[in-house]
Amino acid sequence: MLDYYSPQQSAAEREEARGAQIARVQGEHPQLADIPPDYFAETRGVHNPGGPPVRLAPPMRPASPVDRAEPRTPPGHHVIDLSQPTFSLPGKTKPYPISEETASHARQYAAISNRWLDHERTQGRRRTVINPAKTATASGTSVGKAASAITARERERAPHAYGERHHYVGHLPDSSASGVAHSPMGFMGITPEANTLVGYGSNIGAMTGRPIEGMVVREATGRVHRYQPKSPSMGAAAAPDPHTAHAAPPFPAPAPPFMPHPSAAADPHVAHPLLPNPAPPVVPHESAAAPADPRVAHPHLPNPAPPVRPHESAAAAPTPPDSEED
Repeated sequence: MLDYYSPQQSAAEREEARGAQIARVQGEHPQLADIPPDYFAETRGVHNPGGPPVRLAPPMRPASPVDRAEPRTPPGHHVIDLSQPTFSLPGKTKPYPISEETASHARQYAAISNRWLDHERTQGRRRTVINPAKTATASGTSVGKAASAITARERERAPHAYGERHHYVGHLPDSSASGVAHSPMGFMGITPEANTLVGYGSNIGAMTGRPIEGMVVREATGRVHRYQPKSPSMGAAAAPDPHTAHAAPPFPAPAPPFMPHPSAAADPHVAHPLLPNPAPPVVPHESAAAPADPRVAHPHLPNPAPPVRPHESAAAAPTPPDSEED
């Protein structure tokens, strides 16, 4: 919940004020322009000198089979491995558990970091992975030391955002990927395991000195996903990711079976919108069915010739006798 509401405000007024505050921050920090509104937790009182004053609290993000994936890692991408239930530090064997919350934080960390790296490319800037402990800031201290000082002050100012759940103050992205001490996308509360896994635990140090194009997450299927910020309400309508291979399009839906119009079955004289109008059948007139009077003309049949009837006087004449053979 953002921290600038007045107790006298109605729910609608608070939602309107929240939207206006988020829009203002996004306008001042264009890299946040495509972050869903429900990712924002607070936009005031955040200690992030040089970066946006934002605390993000992204929703839980499980692995989703609908997210586009690739069978191998794209060039220049850092891999965060969630394919096993545990992870170990480089060169070590001690296992660290990957809880559901830790996995969700790792996915959202990668998604938000990808949005920033994509934004940097649109501005003509490419980032190179650094060793924070060996890279100096303008003041002469190392980037790693300066970043730690910023997160310590941020934790002091907002214990409710981190301390209550024993979360770390997570940079977005980590200083090794951004090259700066502040967090380019604001801070996010993150489990200690996720904080280690997304950087050192995934051996990002192996990319030191090389450009970083993005971050991918290897899921239990063995395929890697280049996640982007996505609200649960956005579903499959999230912005497409040009770095990820598109899945094959589904087969087109079969055409629906032809269903004649009810009127066509009820009355053969009724024209059907999809069929030619059948010629009307020849129906004899009612009078034609009555054999009482064959002299009546039928409108659809030729008028039969009247039968020859003998004259009345002929009926009175005697019948001639049969002629006898000679």
